[in-house]
Amino acid sequence: MNEFEYSSEDEVLDLVDSQDRVVGSMKRSDIFRQRKNNYRAVIALIINEQGKLLITRRAADKPILPGALHCVGGCVKSGETYEQAIIREIYEEVALDLKVQPYHYLGQLTPEHDKSAGYVAVYKIPVVDTVQLHYHQSDFSAIFWLSVDQLTDKIVNGEKVATNLPILMRRFFCARSSEG
Repeated sequence: MNEFEYSSEDEVLDLVDSQDRVVGSMKRSDIFRQRKNNYRAVIALIINEQGKLLITRRAADKPILPGALHCVGGCVKSGETYEQAIIREIYEEVALDLKVQPYHYLGQLTPEHDKSAGYVAVYKIPVVDTVQLHYHQSDFSAIFWLSVDQLTDKIVNGEKVATNLPILMRRFFCARSSEG
């Protein structure tokens, strides 16, 4: 399998224009192979009572960014809304039910404004420390609770991170990063 192939589910994603309006659809593997950035995704900033972020380490066998640090989230499937996608992704990846857990929309990253890898709706999910998160081990090799400073240090020191992670830190936490 090469870095842009998916072994099990090659989901279809919507393609959007610069106004985030659907203009077509394409298989996820084709989008990533062609390095398109006009698809939709969601990211959750899960934050505990101490203000620490839940950070994941992607599994080593992931086709895109194996072993990289990132937040919980994923692609919005064709026909799905951002909100439907965040509810599905959070449940699939860390078994947190957003139908009963409060969450808040923070904003959107775009390729034009933020140089993000897609149109990304960002949500904040405050959790109490007693919440047990059970991460999907085929997606992640580990999860960590890190302060913004700890995460920023990892980014600045060259830790492998997902493309959108430094952008999230700058946009929502005004943190320094190794990029401009």
